[in-house]
Amino acid sequence: MCELLDRVEAEGVAKGLARGLAEGEATGMAKGRREGRQEGIDLARLESIRSIMDGLNYTSRQAMDLLNIPAEDRQRYASKL
Repeated sequence: MCELLDRVEAEGVAKGLARGLAEGEATGMAKGRREGRQEGIDLARLESIRSIMDGLNYTSRQAMDLLNIPAEDRQRYASKL
């Protein structure tokens, strides 16, 4: 009887671990996709800012105004120029 209980417990633990790993992997993949999308947006915006600065002789502030970049994001972009 003890062996049966031990085996049932071990199976339950194994199923719980498998489920936890699957949920963790799905969560990690979703987070990675979000971060990847944001990185792509940031790179595209930086490229646009630089292009406007070079092509139109605008300052970084003027370029960000033209692109309607939110005020809370401007310092992050300015530090990467």
